[in-house]
Amino acid sequence: MRVCLLLVFLFSAFVPFAQIAPGALWPDASGNHIQAHGGGILKRGDVYYWYGEERRQGLDTAKRFVSCYSSRDLMHWTFLGDVLSLSDPEQLGPHWILERPKVYYNAPTRRYVMYFHLDDGRYQFARVGVAVSAQAEGPFTYVRSFRPLGHESRDIGQFVDDDGTAYLIFEDRPFGFRIARLNPSDYLSLDKEMCLIKEHMEGGAIVHYKGLYYVIGSALTGWRPNPNQYATAASLEGPWSSFRDIAPPEVNTYGSQSTMLLKVDSTVIFMGDIWKPSTQWLSTYLWMPVAFYRDGLSLRPPEPWSIDVHTGTWRFDSLNAADVFSAALNPRVKRMNISLDSSSAELPVRPGTDLTHFDPEFDRTGGVMVLPHGAVDFSHGPVTYRVGLSAASLQTYTVSVVPRVNPILDGFYADPEILYARHTHKYYIYPTSDGYDRWSGTYFKTFSSTDLVHWKEEGVVLDLPKNVSWGKVNAWAPSIIEKNNRYYLYFCAAQKIGVAVSDSPAGPFVDSGKPLIAVNPPGTHGGQTIDPDVFADPVSGKDYLYWGNGYMAVAALQADMVSIDTASIRVITPDTTFREGTEVAYRKGRYYFFWSQDDTRSPNYCVRYGYAASPTGPVTIPADNLVLAKDPALGIYGTGHNAVFQVPGTDRWYIIYHRFTRPAGIRMGSPAGYHREVCIDRLSFNTDGTIQRVKPSL
Repeated sequence: MRVCLLLVFLFSAFVPFAQIAPGALWPDASGNHIQAHGGGILKRGDVYYWYGEERRQGLDTAKRFVSCYSSRDLMHWTFLGDVLSLSDPEQLGPHWILERPKVYYNAPTRRYVMYFHLDDGRYQFARVGVAVSAQAEGPFTYVRSFRPLGHESRDIGQFVDDDGTAYLIFEDRPFGFRIARLNPSDYLSLDKEMCLIKEHMEGGAIVHYKGLYYVIGSALTGWRPNPNQYATAASLEGPWSSFRDIAPPEVNTYGSQSTMLLKVDSTVIFMGDIWKPSTQWLSTYLWMPVAFYRDGLSLRPPEPWSIDVHTGTWRFDSLNAADVFSAALNPRVKRMNISLDSSSAELPVRPGTDLTHFDPEFDRTGGVMVLPHGAVDFSHGPVTYRVGLSAASLQTYTVSVVPRVNPILDGFYADPEILYARHTHKYYIYPTSDGYDRWSGTYFKTFSSTDLVHWKEEGVVLDLPKNVSWGKVNAWAPSIIEKNNRYYLYFCAAQKIGVAVSDSPAGPFVDSGKPLIAVNPPGTHGGQTIDPDVFADPVSGKDYLYWGNGYMAVAALQADMVSIDTASIRVITPDTTFREGTEVAYRKGRYYFFWSQDDTRSPNYCVRYGYAASPTGPVTIPADNLVLAKDPALGIYGTGHNAVFQVPGTDRWYIIYHRFTRPAGIRMGSPAGYHREVCIDRLSFNTDGTIQRVKPSL
């Protein structure tokens, strides 16, 4: 018995671990860099097959190739050859495209079925191609191309559920991306759409983990990396949660783009491509285990790591201790706002968190040691932690846990509007959905609260591709009013202004069918027709709409609230500091006009104000009219595009605005201008009616 136990121990101690170095050149058994880009993994028995785009130098430019590699440990790969060598199968022209090959095994036919994105050089063909083989190592024979279930298809992903059901994920650019079931008889067609996810993403990947489905996608930025995002659902048919970043936004998914989520026992591996457009044969791969927590997942920072594929056990081969603290898994932690330096970490938590007994839930997988364990008393200040891969390598960090009100919404949002709905006795925030490259969001959500602190997402209230015929892109800067028990949402789409109507502040809203304002007013030169603000004048009973970038315009709304009195249009630009984001409020006989100065991508973006005796001006500029600006000492930048509101029945006022995501935004450059977060602070008046400067808070 002792001999047997000793042999078991020795065998366990010498089980070979694969070593995976994310981002590095990855040699196969012959010493050549692996060429399996945009690919996927199929496991048969104890062998993993990795299929991908063959992009080595010297290929026949008239053909497209799919490569195949095999491995038993996910690190050491043997090149099996190009399993598909295809000449232009649909006469698409010299620049035809074959991308993202994925291979399934169909048990009834005992055949291997390959799907891939097939397109012309202008990406107008938008189909899947299908090829089949009797063997995993090919060769594959082209069968046909088609649009799955009649929809456009570009980037594709594959998913096989725990019960063996196979699915295709495909980007249907006009609408979002779809998940559809492969016909189980032969996998040569699709027989059921599971859902349409109304996010414009590519590189789709899915995993089923502990009863929850996770979908990951990448924004439509071409070769350029971006913050990949994920959503969750209890069923593939949804409903799906809102999308959140899988990594800090400033790292752009560590330079990679999702292609697959590979489950190895209890470990899920994010597979991504690090593209090099001008030297595609040198494009590399980012494979890292993802971390799961109670309400989501995160992609760990890339470090060399090892895995035993027989057990799914993995470990880091080296560790940056700061990465452990950046991934606190307790949902009370506002992970997006964690601040780190070389020896300390500040974890912002939601208001009301009990600091006397709080466990940040640092991730201890991958062989990481973190001391102390469990809940700790943070109420008296920072706590000393030690972290490392062994007792001999522990590093010391001081960790603070601090309640923070701001940001008040989870995720990237901007240009906030706020409404107190008399019908529901709740507050509602309507923001621009942010985090999309160059403000390319296409929908509006709303969030509700009874106390201005705890906010509940109510979902999408207006989706441009689905609900608006005249403008499908650039969903920006909504404004809302409650009138005659109905709700009127004024919004930007395609640099025009529209209006949609609902019987509920939580939507859904129905578009009027045409733009309300489509061109700049006479007398203006340049600028944009954006940033509406609706205002009900309590003195006259009239309703007004303000708008403009580069100018401030105003017009009276007609009684139907979906048309304007064109004869009343006036340009009332206050001064040269005006850029955009008009907001109008009334208090004690004065009309207050707020606006944003500078560019939303600038850390100097700020809010100024003036006042008038009439809702149509002219606007008087006080001597010191700066309301809200950056605070570098607190790491707060880009504060602007505000709304203001009065708590009903009181003279207590608040300002709601966006800022660069903190602390990462100031390091992002221009992309900080579309990675913004929504904040709230008190707005106070002096006895003479002038406005006190707001100190932005954490």
